[in-house]
Amino acid sequence: MKNILITGGRGLIGRHLATALAQRGYKVSILSRYPHEVKGFKAYKWDINKKFIDPDAITTANIIVHLAGENISTGRWTKLKRNKILISRVEGAKLLFEYVQNYGTNLEAFISASAIGFYGTFTSKQILTETSSPGTDFLARICAVWEEAAWSFASLGKRVSIARTGIVLANDGGIIKKLYPLAKAGLLSPVGSGKQYFPWIHIDDLVEIYIWMIEGKLNGIYNIVAPEYINYRGFVRSFMSAMNKKIIMPNIPGLALKILFGEMSSIMLHGSRISFEKIINDGYKFKFTDIGQAIKDILLKINHDV
Repeated sequence: MKNILITGGRGLIGRHLATALAQRGYKVSILSRYPHEVKGFKAYKWDINKKFIDPDAITTANIIVHLAGENISTGRWTKLKRNKILISRVEGAKLLFEYVQNYGTNLEAFISASAIGFYGTFTSKQILTETSSPGTDFLARICAVWEEAAWSFASLGKRVSIARTGIVLANDGGIIKKLYPLAKAGLLSPVGSGKQYFPWIHIDDLVEIYIWMIEGKLNGIYNIVAPEYINYRGFVRSFMSAMNKKIIMPNIPGLALKILFGEMSSIMLHGSRISFEKIINDGYKFKFTDIGQAIKDILLKINHDV
């Protein structure tokens, strides 16, 4: 089986993907700043700031999956935070490109995460497709240069796939884990108007889509969102219903979030409809197409883990 090298292997998506690949018989290795802390997988050292990667990681890799990236949803976007967001994604891809040029004779494909933030952070009923123009705000610019760095691998004759991912629903991280205590206490409510769209994807579908990309079934750019258009209020209503609770709290004012989180609040207060047609037309069949169904599945896993 092919050797899959994952950056960001200790993150939410990386953990699930590495486990699923290993279960299917793939050889999985992880690039990490702290390889001695990685459990269960072969790990290699890399350090973006020092422009270093253990060459053995590259020479043995058939496919690289670049998931590494500073969490955008924690804390205010200070100058330091913005720099970390940029470096972890873009400079990481550029460093991988340099090493692949020198050592990547066995590499077949480069698969990169991206985000629906590529289109800009705003709310409208417009359906955004993979051919829609990029936005102009901070996250959109990050995604644009992130994808540009990924496409550079095509110049080396490598297959490139890019996953513009929506909001990931999972039991062991992400938005569900953050909001679970509030929902359990009956205190969860929509933010802002609640009318902003909420493009989501269940972690099981996301992992399966990455495996499709690894296997060459999906090439190029894809929006990775479930085939359902729902707004934030609908998400909260489904979450509370799955917890057998009703929404009793008023909406959290957008101004309060802006005061608390600054520009970062934009990703909570805005959201547009993202097209899912391309990936369906290319043959992928979603396991989770209804957010209520997805949340119930995740809550069952949370309760099983408790």
